[in-house]
Amino acid sequence: MTGKNKTAILIALSALFTAMILLCIVLKLPMRAYQKIKNITDKSITVYNDTIDIEGYDGEFKILYLSDSHVALCDDRDADLKEKAEERYGSFVRNGKGPDDNLSLVMDYIVKENPDLVIFGGDMIDEATKANVEFLETEFSKLECPYIYLMGNHDFAYRDEYFSMKAYDEYLPRLSSINGDSDGIEVIEFDDFVILALDDNNYQVPAGTKDILDELYEDKKSVIVTLHSPIEPKEGAELIEKTNMVWPPAYLDYSRVLMGEHANVPNEETSALIEFISDDDGPVAGVLAGHIHF
Repeated sequence: MTGKNKTAILIALSALFTAMILLCIVLKLPMRAYQKIKNITDKSITVYNDTIDIEGYDGEFKILYLSDSHVALCDDRDADLKEKAEERYGSFVRNGKGPDDNLSLVMDYIVKENPDLVIFGGDMIDEATKANVEFLETEFSKLECPYIYLMGNHDFAYRDEYFSMKAYDEYLPRLSSINGDSDGIEVIEFDDFVILALDDNNYQVPAGTKDILDELYEDKKSVIVTLHSPIEPKEGAELIEKTNMVWPPAYLDYSRVLMGEHANVPNEETSALIEFISDDDGPVAGVLAGHIHF
């Protein structure tokens, strides 16, 4: 970010569990390997850091971002999901620990570090079972710092209900104790910068996003955007190639797990967001996203 004042915001990216490292795309900064700064608890959790420069901000603000823990607990209250949940639980065992145990380790780390803000970037649970939600409520009760909870593509799914009206009407409300009455768009304003948090809506951003972006342009503060699914960057070939190694594509130059013209084609609201973060003279200082399990 040429011409921007020196720092500002220290992002402690709590990368999930081995082989589930989230993606942090920092726009307007050269892509670089993140410095591995700490290993804890028999190396089952790795923490990375990076810095985003914010114009006019001379302090330090620590954000810890994590996503995609895919906790898959289920009991007799959701009996029709028990078999699927057991299979999915096994898919997310890392270093001999289940996804619930690993998330508990991360939560203990967060409590110890006490960052200024935690962003839970979606897919913290694999489906909206009552056991999953209760587990999150118990873990989140440990926190003494503020947090944002974004919806990914799994958090309020339930068996075949995936971004359906029934999913929104019956299963999303199960998470109201955690994410409140969010309409999928949250703007957190500080003196010198703004955080824009957007839920996933089947690879699109929520209705109303464009109006918020217009307001942020007028506000002229630096913006950090956070959402679940990454956006294909302007120079996106390398990222598309990497995602295709993990998530087989429809064809060679297409990614099925990103938002963008060579991925899940954006609607009007999402196109406005892509234009917003791609504007070299615009207010976006960085983007935090997950989803692709790097």
